[in-house]
Amino acid sequence: MRRKIILSLLMILSIVYNGQTVVDSYPKGVEAYKGGDKQFYKDFHNVLIDKNIKPCDNKNEYYVIDILVYPDSSIKFIKDNDSLNVQKNKCTYEMTREVLKYLKGWNPLVVNNQKFVGLAKYTIFPDYLFEKYKEGYDIKDFTKPAEYQDGGLNGFRKKIANSFDMAAVKEAGYHQILVSFVVDENGIMGKPYLEQESNSSSFNEQALMVVGRIKGKWKPGMLHHMPVKYKVKLPLVMTF
Repeated sequence: MRRKIILSLLMILSIVYNGQTVVDSYPKGVEAYKGGDKQFYKDFHNVLIDKNIKPCDNKNEYYVIDILVYPDSSIKFIKDNDSLNVQKNKCTYEMTREVLKYLKGWNPLVVNNQKFVGLAKYTIFPDYLFEKYKEGYDIKDFTKPAEYQDGGLNGFRKKIANSFDMAAVKEAGYHQILVSFVVDENGIMGKPYLEQESNSSSFNEQALMVVGRIKGKWKPGMLHHMPVKYKVKLPLVMTF
């Protein structure tokens, strides 16, 4: 029986948070905030000015927020368990929580006419949301992903496919996982882990082992010309 490993874009994922089904990201073309990201950052800027919120002393602070958007358009800030990151970016963290109280443009997530709790993610770099703010600002325009220096992400995928031991997977069928890891500010790849597991323990184990053993250098992600930690997500599908 022929076995095939596929690395491709992942379909909509769901997770469970406090007993509720949460869609792990808004589908392409569906905005978590009315008017899209540019409107989100514009409204964020306006709140900073209108409420006379003070800028952070550290101009390199930034913070990535995870927000649950409920079917009634209310939101909830997801607690960050990385206390070191919160402390390092305390000003931005507290500023963001304050500004969120005044943002009202949230779009509930509807998929196939069914309402879900949606997970929205935004990166806040305060230094560009005060005096430096310009109309149409979107932080994605100033963000570069981490880059694998031996052929880019496609080169990394090829190394996974070439190193994968198909015979080590004992369970037949269709298996889909999501492998993630963080590339730090120095371009060092962290230990891979599974954000989504399959029903095949041998496939899960083989994928983590293969990804963890791949050698090569990474360029760190960049945010406003500053090297930052960047999470790499690799959807991995095996079918036979």
